Formats: sequence, C-alpha cells, structure tokens
Amino acid sequence: MRRCLKHIPADKLILSTDCGFGRQGFNRHLAFYKTAGIAMARNLILKELGLPERYVPVADPRLAWDQLPDDEPHTHLPPLR
Repeated sequence: MRRCLKHIPADKLILSTDCGFGRQGFNRHLAFYKTAGIAMARNLILKELGLPERYVPVADPRLAWDQLPDDEPHTHLPPLR
C-alpha cells in the first residue's frame, strides 16, 4: 500500500483482493481473516497519513463471540512455564 501511495493519491486508492477467494474448497475462516486484515492495514496507513481511522467490527474484542473466559478449567491448560 505504501508503494502504491507514491503513485496514486490516497483518496483514489482502492484496496481489493484478487487471491482466489471464490475457489471451490477455499477455507471461509481464512478468507474472513484475510479480508479483515485489509481493513486493519488500511487503518494503519490512514493513521500514518494523519487521517481518521475507520471502525473495523471484526477487530473489536467486545464483539468476539468465540472466546472463552480465562477461568474455564476444562478448556484452558495451565502455562507450561
């Protein structure tokens, strides 16, 4: 993205994927996180440019539904160290 910004104005740059998400059998979880990574990377660049960042719901820990509490004895093993 930074290299692109040397040649394309920030307000004209569009981030997109062309990595075969539509292939049969592609892992949906991987596609989800790769797509979320694009939005999060965009926020890093916006911050560097001094522009306001945009809300990325997938990066909001308050919305995470697949995390278990830290005190769950049956699913969290004690640290090895």
